[in-house]
Amino acid sequence: MPGLDTALGLKRASGKPGLYAELLQRFALSQSDVVQNLQAAIQAGDWALAERTAHTLRSVAANLGAQPVSRHAQALEQALRSQAPAETLQPLLAALAEHMAPLLQ
Repeated sequence: MPGLDTALGLKRASGKPGLYAELLQRFALSQSDVVQNLQAAIQAGDWALAERTAHTLRSVAANLGAQPVSRHAQALEQALRSQAPAETLQPLLAALAEHMAPLLQ
């Protein structure tokens, strides 16, 4: 699957394919609306929630081997930390959504 280093993810799941599959399913369920949640937090001016959400996504994605998602979430997290303007945040959110889509299917 593009954007997913399954060897790395499996290694982080102690080499247990069943556990890794379960973690991927949990990720898809728990993060299915993360981009919308980020957008809502930003629109509400809740910078702390938006930053925390991006941070959580970054960590979980990295543990699954979804490195592109993790990198995009990290870039967004850093921009949120500095309360970057919408013209900076929107392209970051769009890139994140683009890389999330294959993982959520």
